[in-house]
Amino acid sequence: MKSRAFQAPRIKTQLTANRVFYSWKDCGIFSSSGRKSCKSLSKSSTQWIVRSTREALSEQEKAMSRGAILIADHDKEEVQLLRKVLESEGYQIFVAESVHACKELVARENIGIVIVEADLIDCHGIFREWRKLSPLLKVLVIEENTSVKSAVNWLRHGADHFVEKPLLKGDLLRALNEIFRDQEHQVTEQMGFTSGPFYVDVEGHRIYKNGDLLALPPTCYGILKILMENEGVAFSHQELAKHVHGEQASQGDLENWSRFHVYRLRRMVECDPKNPKFVKTVRGVGYRFEGSLSE
Repeated sequence: MKSRAFQAPRIKTQLTANRVFYSWKDCGIFSSSGRKSCKSLSKSSTQWIVRSTREALSEQEKAMSRGAILIADHDKEEVQLLRKVLESEGYQIFVAESVHACKELVARENIGIVIVEADLIDCHGIFREWRKLSPLLKVLVIEENTSVKSAVNWLRHGADHFVEKPLLKGDLLRALNEIFRDQEHQVTEQMGFTSGPFYVDVEGHRIYKNGDLLALPPTCYGILKILMENEGVAFSHQELAKHVHGEQASQGDLENWSRFHVYRLRRMVECDPKNPKFVKTVRGVGYRFEGSLSE
């Protein structure tokens, strides 16, 4: 099987009015063709996918993707200023005076972002503790008279963003908007993903093509899903069987098993099963999926 390209973690630096704020871009493993691409979707298909994904989100996830903001800062005057600015932008605000109070609020309320003053943080593991209570939680650290080294250190210890004090409204709102976009993307990826004309509803165990539900048997669904998740990567017959049926698939004629089910799958997803555009045969190996590359 081809190895998937590894995208190394990187720190994104943005310059705004001679000021700097930093954001940490998560490292991840992606196929070379980028299965998340929606470029080949028609306008109607794209609208359908966006609408379906939004409808699938629970109320709690919607609240989290544009959730409340928790401010933790010992400077009461600055807290009041931050609160006034953010409430004027429509955000719900909570305030805490210690990291312990932060943890209690994160456990009790739908907090989307914690804005925390660096001096309040007594241990670097605190961000992990908060995320055990709220996996989608994002952390923005603010610090006065800082350095690039300090900013990088906070990002490496789990902060999502870092903004230098004194705060400028433009810097803060840009950082918050980027964080919320990351959250929405994270929630959407948990619900489903697209490739070419296909949309996988992960929670519903359904796959759509151009907005139409495909009546896939469980085995065909499993094969198509794992191929789409690793677009452009070739899977052997044994690997496909193992991914679909687990360790119990280690026995039997797996080559004939995969050929039979891929034959059935192509009849349901290809316009011309004899000349497949999506589920491609890799001679001597097995199969790969080419959704966004084929349209």
